[in-house]
Amino acid sequence: MLKISLLTILSATLAFLALLSGGTAELHSVEIGWSLSAEEATFTIDPVFVVWELPSAVSHAILYRAVARTFGNTIFVNESCRGHPRVSVLLRHESVHVLQQRAFGIFTPLLYPFVNMEGEPGYSAAIRAADIDMLEQSIETMWSPSSGATLLHHALSLTVPNKESFSLCHQ
Repeated sequence: MLKISLLTILSATLAFLALLSGGTAELHSVEIGWSLSAEEATFTIDPVFVVWELPSAVSHAILYRAVARTFGNTIFVNESCRGHPRVSVLLRHESVHVLQQRAFGIFTPLLYPFVNMEGEPGYSAAIRAADIDMLEQSIETMWSPSSGATLLHHALSLTVPNKESFSLCHQ
């Protein structure tokens, strides 16, 4: 069975609307995974896109006083950051948010009061101070799914029943 997550559909729609209004997008990364059990094999694909060059009205609506914002598997970045020598730090920070959203889905924003999603000293403080080193430091303390954790939301997943378990069910 092929599944596309609701979060992927919503983030792709938002990215598509940004592109229609003059933005540009690029593929930032792709994670491919798989898991096997006695009953099935599951294959997952998780691309991460970066959208730049948003018209000012769209930029204000999506970014609203932020340099970058993540929704699902799409990172929206203020065009002024493109080409900055340390923009990779900003993209790493936002990539952690992509993982957070893969773990919690659309409920991620509700967890901000309870889970350290931004790290210390915090994204807002780093951006206000225009301190990229402070932002880099915050990445280390952001909540992130542990290595090997089961992420609940994948952009695309394909599940194939194990032939032997399938035949056992029908004997």
